[in-house]
Amino acid sequence: MPEADAVASAFAAAASAWPDVPLAREVFAEAVRGLGAQELEKRRAPDLYLALACAQAEPAALAVFDRDLVGVIERAVTAAGATPAETAALVQIVRVRLLVAQQPAAAPAIAGFSGRSSLASWVKVVATREAARLLAHDRREEPRDDLAIADHA
Repeated sequence: MPEADAVASAFAAAASAWPDVPLAREVFAEAVRGLGAQELEKRRAPDLYLALACAQAEPAALAVFDRDLVGVIERAVTAAGATPAETAALVQIVRVRLLVAQQPAAAPAIAGFSGRSSLASWVKVVATREAARLLAHDRREEPRDDLAIADHA
């Protein structure tokens, strides 16, 4: 069965990339179920492995996320136009939205990562979109200055 061999090989390569991050082989296999061997070869197995471990709230994976990917989020929200004061809050919001399930019995958003791109690129896109959405919302709802309102009355 070539698909089983491909999954085993991809899992072994991914696990060796993150030797301090445990993940059950079954979790990885379920995430790539239905992919043919050629499609699986195109995926970034080490990044998928890390994302799956983060979705499982594995402490070592979360430490890697914080070490390697929080900076990606910071740069993305800054590039989206966040002020220094907004950046810290937005980084935490994006981090929580990626790593914590937003509904009971739901998976965290990072579980939706498929390995088609690098995890860093995927996190950057998510952070950019989320920052743009939140910044636009916050700026629409900024309280208006009473004097400015009086000037227009």
